[in-house]
Amino acid sequence: DQDDQNYNGLFNLSGQTNAGSIIIRNVNVICDRIFDGGLVKGKSSNFTIEKCSCTVTDQGVGLVTDQAGGLIGSGCSFFVVKSSYYHGNLRGSLQGGIGGSSVSNGQISNCYVQGHILILDINDGGTGLIPDNSGGITGSETGIDGTINIHDCYFLGSIHGNNCGGICASCASSTNINHCYSHMITVSGDNCGGLVGSL
Repeated sequence: DQDDQNYNGLFNLSGQTNAGSIIIRNVNVICDRIFDGGLVKGKSSNFTIEKCSCTVTDQGVGLVTDQAGGLIGSGCSFFVVKSSYYHGNLRGSLQGGIGGSSVSNGQISNCYVQGHILILDINDGGTGLIPDNSGGITGSETGIDGTINIHDCYFLGSIHGNNCGGICASCASSTNINHCYSHMITVSGDNCGGLVGSL
């Protein structure tokens, strides 16, 4: 277990070239706020995450910076995330509960996110702006650089933002979503979708 107040990711795998050689299993992170990826930093590649989690404390803020991800940061590629979850809020733009923005060439399966997409107040270190282009599972431009498969995943929470989606904020045509659902408590904002905010 990893417990830290402000968190920037446990593994930096950028430049990793051996396909599938890094396997992260049974790692649980507990923190107050996330600035990059809960487990793996952005722009990492060639890794597998299995049976892992990231949980934000009851008093914690959640995802803070734009493009952050609950488990993996933005721009990650050639990855597998399975049987894992994120518990916490998404408090910025271009964020995703499992993966941040522009994640590509990967697979996310049997994962879920429980939390809310909502404003991060200035007093908590945020901009006070309404979130834009955030998604329950992945952020904006999902699959922009190659096929990504998302299956058997769900999002449970509320959306208070614009162009947000329960599964993806936005995705390229190379994104495949199967057997996924979102259970929305409340939805407010423009151009929000139960599964995808925009294509």
